[in-house]
Amino acid sequence: MKNGLIFFIGILVSISTLQAKPTSWKISKSAIKYVFVPSKSTEETELIRLYQDKSFEHLVYVPVRKYNKGQEVLAEVHESTVKRNSGTYSIAAGKIQFKVSDKEFSSDLYKKEFAFIDNKVYTSRFQSMFNKKDFLLKTVNKSKYAFPFYLDPLSQRIVRNEDAAAKIELADLAKWITKGGHSQWNNYQSIVEFVHKQTDLDNEASIDLQHESSDDLRTKLAGENRKVNRLELAELIAQLGNKAGLNVRSIRGYKKQKEGKNFVRIAHAWNQINLGEQALLSDASMDEKWLKVDPSVMIHSHLPLKEEDQLLEKSITSEQFDQLAYVEQVKESTSYISFLPTKQQLVANGKVAILFDQHISGVKVTFTDFNDINNRFGTPQLVTNVTNEQVGAKTLVSVPISAKKGQLSVQLPNGMVVQYFIENNGSEELEVAEYLKGIVKSRPTLPLIKTLNANALVSTTSTSSKSVIESWGSSTDKFLNELAELEFSDASLLQHPLIQEARKYFGVKEIEGEQDNKTIMTFFKETGNGSIKSDEEAWCSVFVGYCAKNAGFSYSKKATAKSWLEQGTATSNPKPGDIVVFWREDPDSWKGHVAIYLGKDETTNEIICLGGNQDDQVCIRQYGSNHVVGFRTLTKK
Repeated sequence: MKNGLIFFIGILVSISTLQAKPTSWKISKSAIKYVFVPSKSTEETELIRLYQDKSFEHLVYVPVRKYNKGQEVLAEVHESTVKRNSGTYSIAAGKIQFKVSDKEFSSDLYKKEFAFIDNKVYTSRFQSMFNKKDFLLKTVNKSKYAFPFYLDPLSQRIVRNEDAAAKIELADLAKWITKGGHSQWNNYQSIVEFVHKQTDLDNEASIDLQHESSDDLRTKLAGENRKVNRLELAELIAQLGNKAGLNVRSIRGYKKQKEGKNFVRIAHAWNQINLGEQALLSDASMDEKWLKVDPSVMIHSHLPLKEEDQLLEKSITSEQFDQLAYVEQVKESTSYISFLPTKQQLVANGKVAILFDQHISGVKVTFTDFNDINNRFGTPQLVTNVTNEQVGAKTLVSVPISAKKGQLSVQLPNGMVVQYFIENNGSEELEVAEYLKGIVKSRPTLPLIKTLNANALVSTTSTSSKSVIESWGSSTDKFLNELAELEFSDASLLQHPLIQEARKYFGVKEIEGEQDNKTIMTFFKETGNGSIKSDEEAWCSVFVGYCAKNAGFSYSKKATAKSWLEQGTATSNPKPGDIVVFWREDPDSWKGHVAIYLGKDETTNEIICLGGNQDDQVCIRQYGSNHVVGFRTLTKK
């Protein structure tokens, strides 16, 4: 054995390796029994791995170049070549013997039996008794060494052997990368992480979108030149993903890139990953938040060559793509919220109005001035005097604009960010105003609302209905005022015990700052969630639970909205006083919202409900019916 070789890390390679063709490096299914390292060390790394099937491999990693540990992170840049011997071993009566069958280098370990005492290898039993410090090999924790022998022990980058690309089996490699993955999504993330570690992405390299795909990109993983462009990156991920049993494909097209106060198209490539019935898009050439993207978000920045690759119910044209406002996400898997205006270039007369198709409790708005002289943007500034107004189930955001031109960025609580280029030239954008006028014109005087007593709809011409609405509208009770504004006219809903209980807290809201509303903290405490000490935590579930408990109904003792799907019985024909559960951010996410069902606006197809933590208070709000997870009728305790 070479003197002074460092003994380091190891993996799973079995006797099947010995029988494999010389043109492939197979990964064994046999488990590691022992991993040995030598007593002395040098710049090289040496290790011996013994497997349960009585095979062993002896590995020596030779650094391609030396590194200054004080100036760079060794594990991130380390590269080496590997020399590998393999064979069989035997252990009996405190002795160990190695028999080599494939040999690339010489070692004294193969010439005789050695003493194997206390997990150390000695030249003889005598030495193990009287000179214990002078051992040849010692065992190390085998659980740390579970990766293929052709990965550098320090950086886990593929070794720099000249024949590495020809010998690596992508199917075996893909299975190893994804072993132990808890889900398809975890496996996909592992594939992306591995490809990034093995390659050097050249984002500036040009892409030929008409270039035929390569069936085997092993040279980009293990060849001499490991630089990849965006197209090669996407195709590598697709190839390894499919070898691992995932449904992944690469998509070619264009991406918007900022140039001055406009966006231009650049040739680009990304991936589609199918997780069961859910199809998502993923751009691994960008940062991590772009790994899992809703197609409705992606279309604002990425346009595929093939229309079907948009993954939208209604596809858009390339001209529409160029006009769309740029949308990005600040966190992975952001749900899409539609908005107006949809175009990226806006004019303004001192302010800009943006309408979002959902209730939004708060937005973060920044504005970045644009300098025409140097054709550059300045530093983003936070805009604080922004107003939010609820319009039915929508939110109208008004942003004052003082600069002549620049970029407006509106970040929603769910992580979606909309960007516009603004020219404050005294003109007014009319898209939102015209849309709101259209809603008023098309909306009947009295929307059709389902009643408590029957499935029949309240007549919009009923004199008694009008008198009820007029009476509620003139009341000093804000809850009745809200019902009147929504054109409710069936007084029987006021008799439901759960609605009666919830009415008592109408208007209760969070206290800004470090103080907490004691009533909200009571909701937590009385539903078994006393460990929560702040009204900043989501409290829609505990509000409904507190009211249900006091009204004598079964209730969820959990602070998560979707836990209510386990209460009562499911119904597809909800009545006022039933429970409605919505999904939030993503249908498969644990996040949601729960409230008390009051009715449905048949004109806008929106669910009207009474609940807590709606705009940080107890109030009536409307939510899109496409976000409903289920309706539940509670049972009496």
